[in-house]
Amino acid sequence: MIIWGVIRVPILVVLAFIEPFVRFVLIGIAMLSVLRAFISNGSSAPPPIPFWVMMCISLGCLMLVPACHFLLRLFSK
Repeated sequence: MIIWGVIRVPILVVLAFIEPFVRFVLIGIAMLSVLRAFISNGSSAPPPIPFWVMMCISLGCLMLVPACHFLLRLFSK
């Protein structure tokens, strides 16, 4: 139990410190990839990355935000 506390506290501090930056970056990537997917889908030139790949990247980034929050809750108990 003491070893868990020694390991848990530094990890929790680091996760709590980087969480706002990680959330900002992940949500930003998600929003930009959706925007780029719709813009490249509406243009006449063929997109270098397919529409559904960009949407899956966006969804993956949005799914990582709750995973980060889960890790914070896991290490804070």
